[in-house]
Amino acid sequence: MFYLYFIRKMYGFFSVWLYLASSVVFLSCGNKQDDAPVRLTEITLSADTLFAASTGFNTVTVSVKDKSLLGELHVKKQDSRGRMLHQIVPADAFEDHFLFEYTPLENDDEQFNFIFEAQAKDGTVIATAILKADTREGILLDGLTMISRVTGKSLNGEGLPNPNRTDENYNVGGTDLGIVWDMENGMYGMFFGDTYGRDFTPQPNGGPSGGYWRSNVLAFSHDTDLDDGLAFSGMATDGNGAAREIAYSAKNTSGNGDYTSIPTAAIRAGGMDYLHYMNIRTWDGWLTNFSSLYASADNGSTWQRCENVRFLSDSNFGQVCYARKDGYVYMIGTPPGRAGSGKLARIPENEMLNMEAYEYWNEQQGWIKTESAASVIFEGTVGEASLMYHKGFNRWIVTYFDSEKYALMYRDAAEITGVWTKEKTLATGVSYPQLYGSFMHPAKDSDARLYFLMSQWKPYNVFLMRADMKLKE
Repeated sequence: MFYLYFIRKMYGFFSVWLYLASSVVFLSCGNKQDDAPVRLTEITLSADTLFAASTGFNTVTVSVKDKSLLGELHVKKQDSRGRMLHQIVPADAFEDHFLFEYTPLENDDEQFNFIFEAQAKDGTVIATAILKADTREGILLDGLTMISRVTGKSLNGEGLPNPNRTDENYNVGGTDLGIVWDMENGMYGMFFGDTYGRDFTPQPNGGPSGGYWRSNVLAFSHDTDLDDGLAFSGMATDGNGAAREIAYSAKNTSGNGDYTSIPTAAIRAGGMDYLHYMNIRTWDGWLTNFSSLYASADNGSTWQRCENVRFLSDSNFGQVCYARKDGYVYMIGTPPGRAGSGKLARIPENEMLNMEAYEYWNEQQGWIKTESAASVIFEGTVGEASLMYHKGFNRWIVTYFDSEKYALMYRDAAEITGVWTKEKTLATGVSYPQLYGSFMHPAKDSDARLYFLMSQWKPYNVFLMRADMKLKE
């Protein structure tokens, strides 16, 4: 048996060995070099996908039928950087088969291909096989689909279901975000951001337009059959039936006061519903005055501002995402904006309004009371994060917008304190222009599909998305 080693240089992060067992056969015809008929052979691979693992090498068994026809076997790597020759194996260098081994590199694409080409002695290609490579670990999200529009008016030729028609029913023509949380007893709440009336029209460069500006609005839903769209049961409305503002803002656009109040997370804990929001001074640099909470004791009908919970403008918890587990509300925070790494806190469910009960994760000391000493649990340019504990896979998952990559990304971990996987791509701005926000729907925290609400800046509205989930052990 011949062991083919392709990459020896290690980059200090991992090597892989995986035993895989299915059979894939690919055939192709080469170009004739003369009038004699070209005889074909077969390349058989023991698997069609090469997965990364935490230790050892990835291996796939490669076999060539009728080796007497073979002059050389060429192996090429095909990725976003182009098609690069990886190795040439002469026919006499292996017996009936060999093990193809690969060590992932730090800068490898998440997914790419290896091309195997069997060449005759005259250089004619007499067989090919494609081996897919996938360097992702943990939870894998694929098959992304846009299911429906959640807010606003359908555009000409759009073709998506629009069960809520919020422009007609609630005077909501343009809005964003869509932070979903479980209010229990079969009801889910959804907070949206800066909202405009039914006279909203999409702008050439995207963003808000129209009148009746509200800094945030709130919808309710009992719908858990999400494959045909996400239907509202209603919205928190004013006396005229229009969606009303929940978290107050003065709408001082001078840059020196209270500009707007933007939701960042919501949770039910200890029988109360809580909204975490940031009070924006100016969008130039996402400068905040503070971040704080509103609370509701009557299932979202009325809300009170919680003055005793306040994060300063430079806090690492100016924007957060929440998830509840084992008597605690876990909170991943970043500074306001889209350029901060994730840090972690936890709060006993019944102590949301007592900042003295808040604990922050420090990797050397464990849970501590000092906010400024919180450790980074994952690096990145994290914006509009969403957190879920997935009960089906027994793993934490966080989704967020990475402005540098112009994509929605995700990570997962067995423990909330880490180690978190490398970030993986959920959706790209190439496929969904001007995307941001990826707020997961907690009704599907045991499913093999992930449902989330995504915003797009140009239509300045919210859409329901779905991705298939699987766990690579």
